[in-house]
Amino acid sequence: MNDTPHPRRPRRFAVWLALGAALAAFRAGRPLELDCARLDLARQLPQATVTPETRFLDLGTPGARPHLLSGWSIDELWRGKTSFVWAMGEAATLRFTRFRPGPFTLYFRCRPIDLADAPPQEIAVLVNGTRVGLTRLQPDFQTYEMTIPGGVLRPGENRMELRFAHFRPAPPAARGVPEPRRLAVAWDWIGFGAKAVPATSAPAPSATPGAITIPFLTRVDFYLEVQPGSSLRWQAIRPWRTAGLGPGAALEIAVDWDGAPASHPLRFEQPAFGSPANLPLNNQKAALARISFLAWPGKSANPDTSGLEVAAPEVLAAGCPAGGAAPAAAASRPAAAAGPNVVVYMIDTLRADHLGVYGYRRPISPEIDAFAAQATVFARAWSQSGWTKSAVASMLTGLPPLAHGVLERMDALPDALRTLPEMLRETGYQTLGVSANPAISAEAGFARGFDRFVQLFDPEKLPFVAQPAEDVNQELFRWLDARDPHRPFFAYLHAMDVHAPYLPPPEYRRRFAPQADAALCRPGPEDVAAALAARPGLTRSGLNDNFEALYDAQIAHADHQFGLLLRRLRELGLYDRTLVVLVADHGEEFLDHGYFAHGHSLYQEILHVPLVVRWPDGQAAGRRVESPAQHLDLLPTILAAAGATTPPAFPGLDLRQLATADTRAEREVPSDLSLAGTQIASLVAGGMHLLVRERPNPAAELYDLRADPQEQHNLAAAGSVRLGFLMAKLRSLHRGIDRKGAGDAAAKRPSISPELDAQLRALGYL
Repeated sequence: MNDTPHPRRPRRFAVWLALGAALAAFRAGRPLELDCARLDLARQLPQATVTPETRFLDLGTPGARPHLLSGWSIDELWRGKTSFVWAMGEAATLRFTRFRPGPFTLYFRCRPIDLADAPPQEIAVLVNGTRVGLTRLQPDFQTYEMTIPGGVLRPGENRMELRFAHFRPAPPAARGVPEPRRLAVAWDWIGFGAKAVPATSAPAPSATPGAITIPFLTRVDFYLEVQPGSSLRWQAIRPWRTAGLGPGAALEIAVDWDGAPASHPLRFEQPAFGSPANLPLNNQKAALARISFLAWPGKSANPDTSGLEVAAPEVLAAGCPAGGAAPAAAASRPAAAAGPNVVVYMIDTLRADHLGVYGYRRPISPEIDAFAAQATVFARAWSQSGWTKSAVASMLTGLPPLAHGVLERMDALPDALRTLPEMLRETGYQTLGVSANPAISAEAGFARGFDRFVQLFDPEKLPFVAQPAEDVNQELFRWLDARDPHRPFFAYLHAMDVHAPYLPPPEYRRRFAPQADAALCRPGPEDVAAALAARPGLTRSGLNDNFEALYDAQIAHADHQFGLLLRRLRELGLYDRTLVVLVADHGEEFLDHGYFAHGHSLYQEILHVPLVVRWPDGQAAGRRVESPAQHLDLLPTILAAAGATTPPAFPGLDLRQLATADTRAEREVPSDLSLAGTQIASLVAGGMHLLVRERPNPAAELYDLRADPQEQHNLAAAGSVRLGFLMAKLRSLHRGIDRKGAGDAAAKRPSISPELDAQLRALGYL
C-alpha cells in the first residue's frame, strides 16, 4: 500500500505540446492541412507514401525489414560483424519495387547452413510466381548473380520467392539445447541491379518555397479527398541536383479513384517542363483519390543522386470558397462551486461483446445492463492500446501512447506530464486510486495526483495473485467514510477479476462454467502448448471453449461487485451526485484471429471496449450513442463535468457533446501497440479499420467494420486507393510526435524494478 508517489529521476517531456496544432484539426473532425479551395501538396508531403525503386537490401538492418514478408528470422550479426537474417523453412518471400522495364541482374551474398552432413544447398528464385533461375551455393559467404527477365516484372511492387532444397535445425548449443528454428540460408545482402547501397535521397520540400523534390525512379503517392470539379496544377518542373535533364527525362502523373480501374499515367517531358500546367480531374462529386508522381531519369542523369523539382503543386476545387469561417470559440465555462463526484470503475480485460448491453446472449452482466439502461452507452468505444499500462496512461493523461511514451513493460509515466487526478486535485477534489494490477503502480508513476493510492498487490511477491473486486470496493468504502463530505471526490478503481488466469469463485464457476477444467486457466502460449500436450484428445477449439466459459464466470463475479458498489453509493446518498464511468482498458482474444489473451494484436476484440457513462443530472439516460468514442475522451469529459478547462493540446472530446448530439458523427480513432517485439498501429475511420504491423513481419490489413464486424476479410489489396488514403491519415496523426522524446526512454528503463517486471511477465506480457 502506498499513499505517495514513488520518487523517480526527472525526465524531459515536451512532445504533447507539439501535438496541439495537428490534434486540434483531428479533434474537430477535419482533415489535417486541408483548405477547401486549395490543397498545397508540398505541405502534404509528410503524409504521402514514398516508394523508391528497390536497388539494394542490407539484410539484418531495420531498413530492409519492411521488404521481408515471410520465412525470415530476426536481425542478427555474424561473428559480431556482419548483419544478416536467416531464411527459414522451405521458402522465404520478399517484395521489391521496379519501375524500369526490361531485364536486370540480381546480385546476392549468402551462405548455407554450416553442417558437415548437409547436402549442397540450392536456391530456386521465383518472381511473381514464375521461376527465373536456380543457384547452387558454395560454403561460407559468397556473392552470386542471376539475370531477371523483364517479362516477369510488373511496374511497381513485385514479389520474390526463394525456395530451398533443404533446411535443418542448427547444431545444438553448448548446453545441448537444439536450435528450434528451421534454418536454410544466411543472407547478407541482395542487390537489384546494384552491388552497393545507392546514394538516393528521399523527397523533401525544396529550397524553393512551395516546391517538392522527387528523386529519379521514386514514386510519391498523395491520398486525398478531392472536391468536385477539382484540377491539379503546378508552375514548373525543373532539374534537381543535375545541370541538365537530357533526353528521356520525364514526370509521370497518374490519378486513380477509389473503386475505379487503374488509370493510364500522363507523361510530361521537355519542353513542357518550364510551363505552368492545369489538369482537370473531371470528378463530379467528392471522392477519394491517389495522385502519383514518378520521376524518370534522362540518359545523361544519375538516377541515384538527382531528380526533378515540381514547383507549387496544388489541387484546386472549382466553386469552393477560399477558406472558411473560423469555428466559433467555445463558450467559456464558469467554474463550478462544487463539481460532481466522479467514479471511474475500470474492469481490466473486459470485452464489450461479452456484456448483455452490447449484445451478448449469456445472462452474465445483469448489474451492468441495468446500470446502462439508466446511463449513456457508447456503442463504438475504442481503446488506445492493446495492453493495460499504455491504455490506462492514455485515460489518465488524455494523450495517445506515442505522446505519453508509456509503451513497454519497463516504461513509466514521465514526471513532466500532468495527470487527471493532479488536475482535479488542483480544483479542490479529493482523490483516491486503487489498483489490483501491478502494471498500474506507484513505481510506474500512476500514484501522482492521488491523495491516497492503494496497491492491492505486493510488488515483490511471486507468483502474482490479484486481489478480488471485493477488496477494491472495501478500499473505496473505507475512504468514503473518512473523507471530507463537503468536497467532491474522484476515485479511480482498477479491478482485475476478468484478467487471466481464469479462476472465478466456485459459485460462479458452478453457474457459468460447470464443465470447464479449472486447471486450464492460463491462456499464455506456453500454458496452451502444455495443456494440449498433456491432453491428447484436447483441441484448440475445446481449450478455447474452456477459457471462454471461465472468462464469462469471472465477468459475472465482477458484474455482481459493480452492482454492490452502486448500491453503497445509493445508501450513502452519493449516487445522484456522482458521475459514474464504467470502462475497460482492452479486450481479450479467444482464437478470433488465431490468438489467445492480449498484448499482441489490435483487432476489434481487443480495441472495442465497454464505455457506459451516467451523468448526475440524468441527461442522456438510456441513450445509445453510435458516434465513435475513445479513451482519450475521458479526461476532457471529467474535467468538463468538474467545471475545469481542458488544455487545447488534448485530442479528446467531452462525451456529453456526443451523448446530446442529434446526429451521428464520424471521427478518426488511432491506437498503438509496442510491446515485447510487437509494433502495430491502428486507425478506425469512416467505418473502416486499418492495421499496420511494423514488427514482426510488416503487413497491412483493412476491414470494413459495417459489412465484416468480425474482421475476417482483409481488403488491403496492393494498390488500393482507400488503403493508401487511410495510411496517409494515420501518418498525419503520427506526424509531429517525436517517439524518441516521449519521456526520454533511456531514463525511463530503470524506473521499474525487476520484481515488478517479473509480475508483469507472470501476467503474460512476455
